[in-house]
Amino acid sequence: FPDDIESLNPDDITSEAAALNASALSHILDDFLETSTLQATVAGRMSTGSIDVRLACGDFQVSKAQMEIDAGLESADVLGLIEAKNHLSDDFNIRQLYFPFRRFSQSLSKPVAPVYQVYSNGIFHLYRFDFDDVLRPESIRLVKSARYTLTPSSITLDVIDKLLKTVPIMAEPEAIPFPQADSFARVINLCEQLQDSELSVEAITENYDFTSRQTNYYTGAAKYLGLVNDTNRMWSLTDFGAKVMASERNDRNVALIKALLRHEVFHVVLARALEKGEVPDRATIVSIMEASNLELSASTVTRRAGTVLSWMQWVWSLATTEELKL
Repeated sequence: FPDDIESLNPDDITSEAAALNASALSHILDDFLETSTLQATVAGRMSTGSIDVRLACGDFQVSKAQMEIDAGLESADVLGLIEAKNHLSDDFNIRQLYFPFRRFSQSLSKPVAPVYQVYSNGIFHLYRFDFDDVLRPESIRLVKSARYTLTPSSITLDVIDKLLKTVPIMAEPEAIPFPQADSFARVINLCEQLQDSELSVEAITENYDFTSRQTNYYTGAAKYLGLVNDTNRMWSLTDFGAKVMASERNDRNVALIKALLRHEVFHVVLARALEKGEVPDRATIVSIMEASNLELSASTVTRRAGTVLSWMQWVWSLATTEELKL
């Protein structure tokens, strides 16, 4: 990140626009698109113009539909059209990439590259797409993907070992179910969304394309760790959660690992992973959970073991992924 930029703090990126500016300023997008320096050219709401579209139910002409481009960045050999998000979702609306792609690909001589960018917990997730048949939106194909960070990870297996030796195990929280939310990254991302303001159950469900049950799973998981609380169906960060989420990436991740290790099951599973050199399998985790005297039925333990496995894989990847040191 450029040393002379003062108006944007790379350790305090909370909006889609700030994440876009950061990825452009740090030349992440140049590297991802394998091109020379990109220059901002187009952005905002505009018309699609006239576009022929072929769907399964027939051929259509789209005429002057409204579309919005988060950022259009151009170099001598490519126009990158960026759709930016700051929440992790299982999918997205193809139209957000397809309409801008069609509008400019039929009028430019150079290639147009639709890019989907998601920023969460200090990581830029980038996906470049193409359309095998430009008339058919459903012909979308992932061309490449990559992850970038502006802050190298300082979490190693030695750090994990020290945390295991120093973090005490606490009693399980009363009246809060054992978590059932398979993506720990999304639990973190949910807390990021709550940094600016509280959110209703309905807003969380809509933001993530959740079912109401999934919303309960993820808010409950964050509550289990002491990060969030609810009042009249409105969710907000606790004082502890606000402090954690305001921290720099590495400090935040250490605090999150500590929050996990205060719970016996996660503590024992991570200790076993360090001992064996890999995260235990689901069957082993089930046996650890059964020995921990959790008040769960046998079928529930098996389902919850998937969450434990996924969360421990997140911790393990922090400590074992080799990042490029320049």
